[in-house]
Amino acid sequence: MEENLCDTSILNLIEFSKALKFNLKIRYPSRSDYELALRFSIELAGKSRPVSAIDMIIAATAINNNLTLITKDKHFLSIRELENRFKVEIE
Repeated sequence: MEENLCDTSILNLIEFSKALKFNLKIRYPSRSDYELALRFSIELAGKSRPVSAIDMIIAATAINNNLTLITKDKHFLSIRELENRFKVEIE
């Protein structure tokens, strides 16, 4: 059996279903992920740094599971400014 090369959020798969062809571990947001994403939403409100709700949940899931998020989207850096536990790599 092949090892998973990486994790992905169910939310990513809903947006990009073609990723189903890869051997990925699928993560489902927990209540604590939603609560952390809500904290981000409250803190980012009014700072003119929009981050989509889905991306806040993806970041929260990564943080709560001690994962590194690898992305091309620089708006995740706004979340890193709020949470020093957030490990994000922008490619």
